Amino acid sequence: MTNQINLTKSFNKAGILRNDTVMIHGDAGIAAQFSSINKNEQVKYLIEKLLAYFDKDGTVLVPTFSYSFTKNEDFDIKNTPSDTGQFSEEFRLAPNIIRSDHPLFSFALKGKHTKQFLNTRIDDCFGKNTAFDLFNKLNGKIILLGSNFNTATFVHYVEQKYGVSYRYMKTFSGSILSDGKNKNINTTYYVRDININIKTKSSLELLKKDALNLGVIYVGEIGRFPLLVINSKDFLKIGIKLLKLNEYSLIEEGKI
Repeated sequence: MTNQINLTKSFNKAGILRNDTVMIHGDAGIAAQFSSINKNEQVKYLIEKLLAYFDKDGTVLVPTFSYSFTKNEDFDIKNTPSDTGQFSEEFRLAPNIIRSDHPLFSFALKGKHTKQFLNTRIDDCFGKNTAFDLFNKLNGKIILLGSNFNTATFVHYVEQKYGVSYRYMKTFSGSILSDGKNKNINTTYYVRDININIKTKSSLELLKKDALNLGVIYVGEIGRFPLLVINSKDFLKIGIKLLKLNEYSLIEEGKI
């Protein structure tokens, strides 16, 4: 046995199809369950297994977000590291992976729709014709691979679409570096308003509860780690409904 988990079996059980478009929020700790693989190679092995699961019609997106652009630093597509953990960074560096050029919310990509995602807007983060909007149009599946449900960044697409009052549009400016060339860019980001006295950290317990009641979220395990899967359109529909009932329902302020 080369491992203690069966990724294919777990994904099949979760209803993940080989031709799906998926956004994976992953925890590198899962890879430790491949106990007979050298520790230094375990995350790479996990990534190889993930990519091998999807066929030529599938598309994999992994967040490789970097917030250095908000600190007046240029965004170097090839060299700016991901700020979203070891799994994200190692996926970014894996063979045949292409990183999108959004200076804040880039994705590491592989699969059928890669070119479409590379052609999405980069002058905004979560609005119309951005990568998040295309993902929703494709009704992609959000996969929490050992990660907490609250890390599902798609929630900010929902918040911007609804227009929550605890966030506001802020413009950041700088350069994107690619193949030795600089491109100046202004991009708008629907940031949290730190001047209001409410808890604005994402809290998706109510959304998860409603999704469970409706039977539109899969909650299972991959070895000893949690595995959650939900379609973007279901996430959006439930999120908007909750916001209409209580504008704070997707943040800690509205936590019950």
